[in-house]
Amino acid sequence: MVIYQAAFSRNLYVKIRARTCLQYFPFSTKTRASFQRLASPSFRNDFSHHDPHVARLNHGSFGATPTPVIKAEENFRSRWRANPDAFYFGQVLDQELLRAAKQVQLFLSGDHLQISSKNNINAREGKELGELSVALVENATVAVASIARRWASQMQNKNYTQETTNNKIMCLDVAYKAVEIALRQICGHDNVEVAHITQFEDAMALPSHYSSNSSFTRPQLTDDDILKRLEVELYRTKPSYVMLEHVSSQPAIRFPLNQMVQLCKEHNVKEIAVDGAHAIGMVDINIKEIDADFYFTNLHKWAFAAGPTCALHMRSTHITGQKNDLLQTPHAIPSWRSGEGIISESQWTGTRDYAATASIPEALKYLQQWRSADGYQVQYFNKKGCHEALQELREAWNVNDPNDPAVADLDYFHESMGMIRLPPQLKIGDAKPGQPSGGVRKILREKYGIEAALGDFGKAGGFIRLSHAVYNTDEDIRRLRNAVFELSR
Repeated sequence: MVIYQAAFSRNLYVKIRARTCLQYFPFSTKTRASFQRLASPSFRNDFSHHDPHVARLNHGSFGATPTPVIKAEENFRSRWRANPDAFYFGQVLDQELLRAAKQVQLFLSGDHLQISSKNNINAREGKELGELSVALVENATVAVASIARRWASQMQNKNYTQETTNNKIMCLDVAYKAVEIALRQICGHDNVEVAHITQFEDAMALPSHYSSNSSFTRPQLTDDDILKRLEVELYRTKPSYVMLEHVSSQPAIRFPLNQMVQLCKEHNVKEIAVDGAHAIGMVDINIKEIDADFYFTNLHKWAFAAGPTCALHMRSTHITGQKNDLLQTPHAIPSWRSGEGIISESQWTGTRDYAATASIPEALKYLQQWRSADGYQVQYFNKKGCHEALQELREAWNVNDPNDPAVADLDYFHESMGMIRLPPQLKIGDAKPGQPSGGVRKILREKYGIEAALGDFGKAGGFIRLSHAVYNTDEDIRRLRNAVFELSR
């Protein structure tokens, strides 16, 4: 009873606080006139299970699942509970996970077929899919660990070490911290080099005497500059293996991936992996054009999957009769199917809940069918909504100077997530990007009912990584705008 009362009191306070904040800003009609943050009627209630008192502006961390996908997930669980023996020993589970993997592979190949038509799927799977090259693993952490184990094994192989002069692995300065940790722990701390291709803190830092008329020297953040710095780092480290990013987490930057992969090949990198954890559902993907050896992407972030599940794609050899060595990569968790390659091994890593993976077809169907009230699809709606929100917040917080690199450069790189500088007078405390923290982030949650990813980027200052999802509303943006304004006064 005490817990319920406390929760009720907090929700009531959040409502009152949101109304009180309106005195600072009337709602801007600019956004409302040019863009509706509203789903079409068919999809309008699909996230009604969300806490109505919380503005969820951190979709990039955990994603969200719509009602139709939750129903598919629960349907799988009910059938499993009714007779798990039939699922495992009768290979029903294998069949359902195989169908999900085939649909993901078609999607990653740039083939945005209408997943609602089951007959069309089956026909096109048989005609166009070719060799299955997608494994559905638990999450991106498992994908990284599986790739790292492969690289570590090759580095310890005497035959391989005679063929190469450098057992170095290169990752980027914006790599997700857990990725770098996994590479260092599995492959050896000293074998991992960090390539400083964004230099985000230096690129975004403002001199202490900065004014709107100031001019100062700083690293540029453009596609060309990223590619030039990547080439410098490839010359410096001469890596055998490289882990690239498609859309980085914090800071959120969409990279010129195809050119980066090609550049790595020109420098004779043995194997290239791409962390595309945020990519599917946010940006267009054509895995054939990217042509990396490994590409993995989380389906629970921007593709509406019901829970943690990740697609790991391995490049096809395209050589008839030649065994694809990449497909022999072992799953990070050895189990009954060890030695069969990661696609087979990932279909049974032991007794666990496979419902999120089995319901992927419903998630991809929802991703393709969802429309906004204006008729926009998911990717355009979120990118447009994020852009509108960034503009409104910058204007309200007075951080919209066009000479500020956080405005001049970062707008080019945003998709469904974007970076916005916080007012310099707002001290956010020890807010390490991607990690639990107190300070302003805790205040936003507990006092204002707002979930937002705040991060302290050293001399660049404090930033919010704003995520814009299909369920976000004008009120969510307004609440964040007014709360930060109030805290900055």
